[in-house]
Amino acid sequence: MGLPAPSLEEARASARFAPHRSATAPSLPVAWRDEIFLPVAFGWVGLIYDTARMKRPPVSWREIADARAGALRVAIPDPHVSANGLDAVLWLRATQKSKAGAIWAAAKSKITIAPGAGAALAMLERGEVDMALASASWPARRAIAEGVQRFGFAPFREGQFLQVESAAILKGAPHPQIAAAFLAFLASAPAQSQIAPRRGLYPVNLAAALPEAFSRLAPPSASVSLHGKTIEEQRDAWLAEWDRAMGR
Repeated sequence: MGLPAPSLEEARASARFAPHRSATAPSLPVAWRDEIFLPVAFGWVGLIYDTARMKRPPVSWREIADARAGALRVAIPDPHVSANGLDAVLWLRATQKSKAGAIWAAAKSKITIAPGAGAALAMLERGEVDMALASASWPARRAIAEGVQRFGFAPFREGQFLQVESAAILKGAPHPQIAAAFLAFLASAPAQSQIAPRRGLYPVNLAAALPEAFSRLAPPSASVSLHGKTIEEQRDAWLAEWDRAMGR
């Protein structure tokens, strides 16, 4: 459970998972058909900012790259260890194509590399950076906990990279019928109603309840994604490109 979309082809190649045989069609911003992996939650990656400190956040990666040194501080989780950080690398590659490396290099002076999304968000909360890359719906989850919507995410002109989390059944599971029943439960409205407040993501079941804080978030202009096989084939090269741009 909780398998991120960029890892699905690697998981599929392991041949450790059995077909889920679920008749439930998940509600996602993009078409999805997979007999092995059943989506249970989705969201988008985005740049989070404190609305009290920043009144006009940048609305594109190019704007960040073109900002003068010292004018903007952005925390990015290390893509080698963070799913959100990897999503950022994929996001730029999907939208900027061969220009992605040059944009990362131009943005380098504004970027602080964090060990994970939690660390990046902690830097934002302490005022050490102006923006932090994380799930775009994190501000809503934080508002549920605090009762005040203090943070927002910057909707980019090029759209946001789509995050999909899936569940699957292990091949050879001793109780496959129980495993299938559990997947059916995960897709049910009662279980899906807990996705937003507990996971900070959106449910894939339209009948699930959605907290008001989520409805106050502006929807992305577009859902950006890449085919799983493309990610599997190009991930190492794109991470190496990011390393070169960051001088690592």
